[in-house]
Amino acid sequence: MMSSPYPENACTTFFSWITGIVVLSLVGTCFAGNGSGYLIVSANDESVVYRDNRMVFLDEPGAGNLTVLDFKSFPPSARTIKNVPVTVIGPPTCVAFVPGRELAIVTSAMVTRKVDGVYRHEVDARVALVDLRGSGRVIDLFETGLQPSGVTVTPDGKAAWLANRAEGTVSVMMIRGEKLIEEARIEVAGPADSLSHVEISPNGKYGVATLTEGGQILVFRVQEDGIPGVIARLDCGGKPYAARFLPDGSGFFVADIERDRVAYYRFDAGDVKLEIEFAVGRIPEGIDIRPDGGWIAVSCFDGGNLTDESHARFGEPSRIYFLRKHEGCFVPAGNVEIEGTPQFAVFSGDGQYIAVSNTGKQKLSFLRRSGGGFVPTENTHSLPGEPVAAIGSR
Repeated sequence: MMSSPYPENACTTFFSWITGIVVLSLVGTCFAGNGSGYLIVSANDESVVYRDNRMVFLDEPGAGNLTVLDFKSFPPSARTIKNVPVTVIGPPTCVAFVPGRELAIVTSAMVTRKVDGVYRHEVDARVALVDLRGSGRVIDLFETGLQPSGVTVTPDGKAAWLANRAEGTVSVMMIRGEKLIEEARIEVAGPADSLSHVEISPNGKYGVATLTEGGQILVFRVQEDGIPGVIARLDCGGKPYAARFLPDGSGFFVADIERDRVAYYRFDAGDVKLEIEFAVGRIPEGIDIRPDGGWIAVSCFDGGNLTDESHARFGEPSRIYFLRKHEGCFVPAGNVEIEGTPQFAVFSGDGQYIAVSNTGKQKLSFLRRSGGGFVPTENTHSLPGEPVAAIGSR
């Protein structure tokens, strides 16, 4: 595969991508995490499998589970926490770490039930607080708004926001000891708008939410009581889905699963401005930002989930597309072919590895930094379920 060149005016124009392994020079210094900063958690659905790219319910569906990977060494060690409600339905942002504690919050947007002898998905409302220590366990299971999907936690680890997709509400959950307590539920959209994800900035000042069917991005200011206050509604067209902030909180990226683009928004003197958009692959399901802010990984389906043989991209592999920071702005940095359909591609805490979901294959694969970019390794990790969401500790 060939590397992907980029033009000199990359900061102000749109780009198309060229298939290839990343070989551009890496920007930024290396850094190392410590303690739990080496962890990546993968949330795995135990109710479905994929046959010829079609989702099929298992004869005996399971509840779901988490796989905890430790990247203090490579290949990472791994352990599985059982009986955690997880679903493939929704964005790959249904799991979040609680900063400063070995805890994770996992939302369950849908539950599998048998109706008239046939399994189907029904709207769920469960949220799990999971202790990641030792063998791990669910220590609290809470019911909130309908179809809780994306979840985010404040930098101080005191509160979490949940996007209730079937309600258009944001639940503000206080994390007190080993309990989740719903402090407030704020209506920010209508049910038909499909509130998919909500994200709080690393500096704790702002939040964003995606209205996938409403074609809008909401920008919040985090108020003193932790309640989100809407300060802007950005009409972006398309279908915004996953969103991630830069580490310094100066801006955020949003993946558009309809227009196959990633948009970068920047805070400027209290305003929010669209800085640039990048064309990526078909259906950019997930997005992650390297902990130093120097790289962006976008997981795209491309031809990976197609069943229509007449589609122009039928038979093509899925890909992870990259952006990198270069002379103060972001530029395209090639892509890597991936087996299965990648729901996510998540950086390790030291930024040297990326865990990629091979959804449809029930396994993870790994990319590593090499030659100034990221390339596939020969290592994979089999999972007890389909990987559908993940988060890396920072």
